[in-house]
Amino acid sequence: MKKLYLFILTVAMMAVACNVQAQKKVKPAKEQAKKDTLSIIQKRVEAGDATAMNILGSWYYSGQNVKQDYTQAASLFTKAADKGNVQAIGNMAMCFQTGNGLKKDSAMAVKLYEKSIKEGNKDIIKNHEIFAKNGSAFSGMLLYEVYQQGIGVEKNQNAALANLKLAADANSTDAQVKYGMACMNSKNFAQAAAMFDKLAKKNHPTGIYYTGYLAFKGMGVAQDKAKGLAYLKKAAAMNMASANYYLGKAYLEGDGIEKNAAKGIEYIEKSAVSDLLPDAKWILGNCYLNGEGVKTDYANAAAWLAEVAAHKDYKDKVSNLINEKKQENFKAYLNAMREYCVNKDYAAAMKGFKAVEKAKNPEGATMQALCLLNENYDKHNDKKGLKQLEKAAENSALAACKLGCIYDQGKLVNKDTKKALMLLEKAAADGNAEAVCILGVKYFKGEGVSQDYAKAVGYLLRAEAMHSLTVEGARCLAKCYQNKVSALPDLRDAANRIQKLNNTKENDALMRLLQTI
Repeated sequence: MKKLYLFILTVAMMAVACNVQAQKKVKPAKEQAKKDTLSIIQKRVEAGDATAMNILGSWYYSGQNVKQDYTQAASLFTKAADKGNVQAIGNMAMCFQTGNGLKKDSAMAVKLYEKSIKEGNKDIIKNHEIFAKNGSAFSGMLLYEVYQQGIGVEKNQNAALANLKLAADANSTDAQVKYGMACMNSKNFAQAAAMFDKLAKKNHPTGIYYTGYLAFKGMGVAQDKAKGLAYLKKAAAMNMASANYYLGKAYLEGDGIEKNAAKGIEYIEKSAVSDLLPDAKWILGNCYLNGEGVKTDYANAAAWLAEVAAHKDYKDKVSNLINEKKQENFKAYLNAMREYCVNKDYAAAMKGFKAVEKAKNPEGATMQALCLLNENYDKHNDKKGLKQLEKAAENSALAACKLGCIYDQGKLVNKDTKKALMLLEKAAADGNAEAVCILGVKYFKGEGVSQDYAKAVGYLLRAEAMHSLTVEGARCLAKCYQNKVSALPDLRDAANRIQKLNNTKENDALMRLLQTI
């Protein structure tokens, strides 16, 4: 038994020794192959081979053949991409997407993925189709753009929408907005309502607005005007122009709510900031012309109608309105304004404004006063003009604004900031756009008033809606966005707002209208 045991032990030990020797023979071969492969790739990298750079970068990214190092991987991908390697461009995009080796930047990732796909890297599409189905909102949005725009593939709206839906289901806010709008455009209102409801629960302005709009109209959901108006009010408070427009119309028409023309005008005025809502400006022009919800005011009527006078859908409507028999006094006012502003013929202007005053419109007296105060008028008379402007300011917002400026500047009268403020506030309350902007600048700078950014924002946003924001006013409002003044309703879009405000130019719509009469 002892001999047998010793024999088995010896055999076992021999077997172990053989295994060890086998392992020693195999392992060095693998290690050597690995070293040889790495050495070859490194030499190719040193020689400037972009394909080798991408391969070595992939190894560093995954930890294959080398110790994992995202920074080194990204560096190699970048070098290879600079040489035009399409796979490396896609891998760079991956680094930007994940934040591995490069600072996370989704926009740059999309740009590079699209570039790589366009140059023939179709594997990106296949990979991201898998990721999108597994719940990647990023991949869904990438493929939406690829198929919608035809980047490296034929345009395919069905595939684009399918991927957009996947991204929306993955809770991408951007995808939900776009998918909701796509459903609206295809008149799939029930699906749009469901998507916008998800956005509304996130307190997203677009979701809140469309949830209200669809409920108010009864589109895709049971009609509920009370619920719709509640959502529209919430969206209006977020500075959604369309919400202000439909809410204003509801008040003007008494649709689903007690009619209140004054409140309707207030909301419509806020919506007029959008160039996509020319009807808001048309409505305001008519309201000021006919005294609906506001005092009849030719100056304000002309300013609002001028905003849509060149619009293809309103050009003829404005012309026909001005030439209506019942608006002959308004036309006389516009003709006199043309003489004053365009032709600089103050004698002819005075004659026209006297006719307007005779027809019992306060703007006739106001403009006569301004003619008298104009140094270029042959019969210029400051004393008489000032006296007439004081009287006109009782009924004319324009006169109150101009008189307020005179007292504020101390021209022709002793400077009186208190009286100036009272007149400017009166003019602003009666809808004079110039006064609104002046007050916004004053409260921003603290000139003649205590500095108050909340009040400044209120006036400046209103001036913007009234298309009366001066370059100075725009700069002040831009600074409010830069300083993130809490009174602003749309701070999430601050960067775009600042850019737009810094490009503001003075409004010359009225001059263009007068030149066409």
